[in-house]
Amino acid sequence: MFLEAARGLDSMPYVRMVHIQGGFTNRSPRDEFDIFWRVAAVAEDSATAMAYANYIDEALREQTLTYPDNFSDFATCRSTGEYSDKLLLQGAEFWEIGGFYRTRGNSL
Repeated sequence: MFLEAARGLDSMPYVRMVHIQGGFTNRSPRDEFDIFWRVAAVAEDSATAMAYANYIDEALREQTLTYPDNFSDFATCRSTGEYSDKLLLQGAEFWEIGGFYRTRGNSL
């Protein structure tokens, strides 16, 4: 967790995308997935993290996403909530701000 959360000041800010829950639903003969993600910007200050979180939200919210391997959108990418955290790692403060997103798709 430490190496993932604090990469070092030379690579700030950056985006972390974490799988929260979900996968293949096994509800129909066609392959179908329903996945929740936490996507957040990590920065040294809250203003920078918030600015990047807004860019992330603009890029994902209600967008039609492209998937590999003969999958298509079942619905647009949905924002399901906001996320923020302040990390104190080895005496340095980092902010992680973003949101939770739901992606759904099925095989063609």
